[in-house]
Amino acid sequence: MEGDIEKLVNRFSEMQGIAGLSIETLTLLISAFAKSRDLFQGEQIHCLSIKAGFCDDVLLTSLLDFYAKCGKIEISDQLFRKISYRKNVTFGAMMSGFVQNGYVKDAINLFHTMQAANVDPGAEILRSILDAYTQLGALQLGKAIHGYFTRNIFLQNNGRNYISGSLYLKHVHKMQKHFFC
Repeated sequence: MEGDIEKLVNRFSEMQGIAGLSIETLTLLISAFAKSRDLFQGEQIHCLSIKAGFCDDVLLTSLLDFYAKCGKIEISDQLFRKISYRKNVTFGAMMSGFVQNGYVKDAINLFHTMQAANVDPGAEILRSILDAYTQLGALQLGKAIHGYFTRNIFLQNNGRNYISGSLYLKHVHKMQKHFFC
């Protein structure tokens, strides 16, 4: 993967001389650096996006995810607060970042904020909040999330959301092992 990232950086450097920057290109680069957790390269792209004046909710969400994966949760939180129209993808990235970095109670508080804003959680958000409850040892709350998923996502779609559902159910199985073994 490291070789792929190096190729990506080299290709981007070549492209800069040929074509102008686009917000889409920067968003894709940030996502790649988030996967590799390459803080230095990601920060370079962040600076470049600021200099170019690029700032939309999609790019900010990608940056938020990048910094969370690199362990810079404070920066992620600052970016989250700058996002004007928060969708479930934005909430999900921030919640996942909180959970991955051990800020479980912040993830739960954000989940309640999301609910108050009437943003519907998807399976990914429910997995994050289920993980948070598992880390806290809150079995009843985990069961409530599982019930919500079953009623509102899996059954309403007649099982059509199979991939999200099966991934979620694998997570539930992991939670059951945690509590009952």
